[in-house]
Amino acid sequence: GYASFATPEQLQGARLIEITLLGTEPKKPGGYAVLEVPSGERYAITPTCAANALGAIGENGRAFGNEESARLALTLLGTRLGASMEQAATAVLEASAEKLVALVLELAKDHGLQGMPLYGGGGAASVLGPVIARRLGIPFQAVENADVISSIGAALAVIRVERERSVTRQDPTILDLLEREVGDEAVRLGADPASLRVETEYLPQ
Repeated sequence: GYASFATPEQLQGARLIEITLLGTEPKKPGGYAVLEVPSGERYAITPTCAANALGAIGENGRAFGNEESARLALTLLGTRLGASMEQAATAVLEASAEKLVALVLELAKDHGLQGMPLYGGGGAASVLGPVIARRLGIPFQAVENADVISSIGAALAVIRVERERSVTRQDPTILDLLEREVGDEAVRLGADPASLRVETEYLPQ
């Protein structure tokens, strides 16, 4: 879970460790800093934690968490970086907003919206939205019921299922079985059966 959504008691005795994601090179720089407590449970240090540590999210914000826990997490990160808690939290937010700033600039230019206010949706709108708007020098406004947009996005997300089989020849029976298999799996994951589209490709060796 997020460090900012844990209680201070749950984070008691926590230490900062660095992990790499599955599929990445173990010694590759740029790992992920997480908190590990004596029980072995781990808590992520996220932009939401950084914003809570700085007291930047109001109590009515969907991303509002435990500020004491967030400050504890960012203090440990700051110690590792040789920085204060505030500096570490600010650095996390600025780094997280970097790519989004470029994206917003590109979209604003493409659609002639330069200088227009930035409206944010999603549960984390109050986390990165203000940072992006400040860097662009424009006002920020979280839309009403902003957190609902995250659920809508999840509901509209494309479900993709892939299967591979090694065959000695193009067999319609095997092809039919594969199509059924991926279709059933997609429906199990929440896809509407009426919206399914199956594509097959034979790759000769």
